[in-house]
Amino acid sequence: MRIINIFSLIFFLIFLIFLFLLNGFETKVLNTAIKQKIETKINGVAINFKDINVSLNLKSLGINLQFNKPEIQFNKKKIEIIKIAADIDLISIITRQYLIRSINLDVEETLVSNISPLIAQLNPQINEVAKKFLDGLVSGSININFENLKDTKVQGVLKNGTIQLLN
Repeated sequence: MRIINIFSLIFFLIFLIFLFLLNGFETKVLNTAIKQKIETKINGVAINFKDINVSLNLKSLGINLQFNKPEIQFNKKKIEIIKIAADIDLISIITRQYLIRSINLDVEETLVSNISPLIAQLNPQINEVAKKFLDGLVSGSININFENLKDTKVQGVLKNGTIQLLN
């Protein structure tokens, strides 16, 4: 009877943790580790944020992170960010490696000259296209897949821009 009570208690605790992760929670515990991981993955990036919303993603067996009040600078130039979301491998969190699978950035109107070098660094194949955007304001989203940088996706709108069409 005592063994059944112990197993019931363990099952109940696991169930509560599972529900807690599905609904998510805010934390500052991961801030330093995640910040360092991003800054070492992307040269020239400085990132700051207030805290992180953490939730479990059963579909990818990962942890979804939503960064609150994000601020990003690339090569000391500010990039206006609305939202940052990241997908981290669940097993890597347990082993404290924090393997970032992908990051999604929603960018507010930002100077093309501030963001195009970042996009070019993340995906060199886009570099030739990024060089064609000479000035203007861009807004949109960037999906960076760290498992395969060739899968980096950029979508957005260019306002008051200048594009070089011919060499």
